[in-house]
Amino acid sequence: MPPKRRIDESQSTDEKPDEESEEESEDEAEIDATRAGSAVLAMLEDARNIILKRARTLAAEVDEAYQGAPGSEDVSDRYTQAALSAPPATVAGPIAQGQGGVSKTTVLATTRGATSTMRFANNVTFRGKWAADGLASGAGPKNAVRDLQLLNQISQLLLSIGKSTEIEAMVVNDRILVSANEAGTVQEMIGRKLADLAEGYQPSGDADYDRKARKTQGVLNVMAGDDDALGEERMARLAVDTDVFPEQEPGVTGILAALSQAYLPIIDGGLPNNAATLITNAALECRIIAVNTTGTSPSTCVHAEQSLAQALVLSGWRGPASIAGGKRPCLFCYVSLRLVQELHCPQLRFNRRPGGVWTGTTATGLYGLLLSLGADEAMFRRAVTAAMSVPQYVTDPRPGAEPAAEVTGMGDAVTPSKGRGFRTDTGTPSDSEAEEEEEEDSD
Repeated sequence: MPPKRRIDESQSTDEKPDEESEEESEDEAEIDATRAGSAVLAMLEDARNIILKRARTLAAEVDEAYQGAPGSEDVSDRYTQAALSAPPATVAGPIAQGQGGVSKTTVLATTRGATSTMRFANNVTFRGKWAADGLASGAGPKNAVRDLQLLNQISQLLLSIGKSTEIEAMVVNDRILVSANEAGTVQEMIGRKLADLAEGYQPSGDADYDRKARKTQGVLNVMAGDDDALGEERMARLAVDTDVFPEQEPGVTGILAALSQAYLPIIDGGLPNNAATLITNAALECRIIAVNTTGTSPSTCVHAEQSLAQALVLSGWRGPASIAGGKRPCLFCYVSLRLVQELHCPQLRFNRRPGGVWTGTTATGLYGLLLSLGADEAMFRRAVTAAMSVPQYVTDPRPGAEPAAEVTGMGDAVTPSKGRGFRTDTGTPSDSEAEEEEEEDSD
C-alpha cells in the first residue's frame, strides 16, 4: 500500500508543531517521494488476483448498463481477454523551435476560413462558434479511458480555486502538469496542495462538479491509508481496467503516483519552454507542476491544453502521455493535439470529441505548436481539413440519454435560455459518468 498519510493532517490539531517534528515531516516527505511510484505499482500488482474473478461480472455489467451503445461491445469483449503489457517509454532529443514552414498569417487565415460558415451561439462570442448540426453525448463506458477520467476530475477540483474558463491536466513520465486558460489562474494554483483542496471542498450546487470532487477525494483517502468505501471501489476498478486495457496503464499509474504526493505544494513550472525541462527531471517524479500560459488575460492567452502540449513537444518526450480537463477540447485545441500525436508523440491520449471553436487565441497557440513541431503548411492544412469533418459535441446530462444523438441548431443547443438542457461546461471525456453512479449508490 502507499505511504500512510492523512490528507487532512494540517487540520488535525490546533497546536503548532515544534521544529523537530517539522524536520521529521520533511524527512518523511522525501522518503515518501522516492517510494511513491513503486508503491503504486505494487498496489496495482497486488490487485491482479481479483482481475479474473471480476472480469466476467464487469463484462455483464457493461452489457446490461449500455445495451449496445457505441463502444460498449468492445469494452465487454476485452474484459474477457488478457492484455498485460504496456508500450515502453522512450525519450528523444528536444525539438528546436523555429523550424516550421508555415506563417502565422496562413494559420490565422486558414482557421478563420475553415469556420466561416459557423455561427456564434446566440451571438455571444464566449460560447464559441458552432456548425449548424452536431451531436449530443450521453452516458458511455469509461473503462478504457480511466486516465482521462481521472485528469478530468483533478481539473474539476482545481477549478474550485477560483473563476477560470478552463483548467487542463497532463500526466507524463509519472508526474502531472496542470495549466489554465488564464495566467492569473495558473499563479493561484502554484503553492496550493491538491489534498487540501479535496479536504476543504465546498459543494458548488452543481451535482456533476461535486461528484467529481468527491471521487478525487475518495482516491486520495485510500492513497493516504484511510477507510473510504467509494475510494476503495474506484481503486479496484482502476486495477481491473488497467489490466484489461493496458494502453491506459502508464497514465493511470502515473496519476496515482502523483496523487500519493498530493499533500505537497504544486510547483511553479514557468512557461512551457521551462516546464519542458521538468518533464524528464528525475527529482520531480510524482509531483504536480503548474505550466504558465502566454498572454495576460483570457483574450490573449492560449488555451491550457496547448500550453501543456507545447511543454510536451519541447521536452522531447515521446512516450505515453494523456491530456484532459474539465471541458472537452475546443476544435482547434483538438487540431493541436492531433498534430502533436501525429508528428511527435504517437501515444498521446486525449478526448476525441471536440466542442466549440475559438479562432483567435487558439490559432496563436496552434501556430506556436507548428513552429515547435517543424510542421509545414501541407501538414497543417491536412489537419484542419480532417478536423472540420469531425462533428462538434455537446454534453447531454439527462439519465438515459443516447451516447451520440444528432442535434440540429447547435447554436441554440448551447444557449441556456433556449432551454434544451445541453451543457458545454463539463465533459472530458465527453460521456457522463453513468457507471460511476453504481459506486455512489453502493456507498
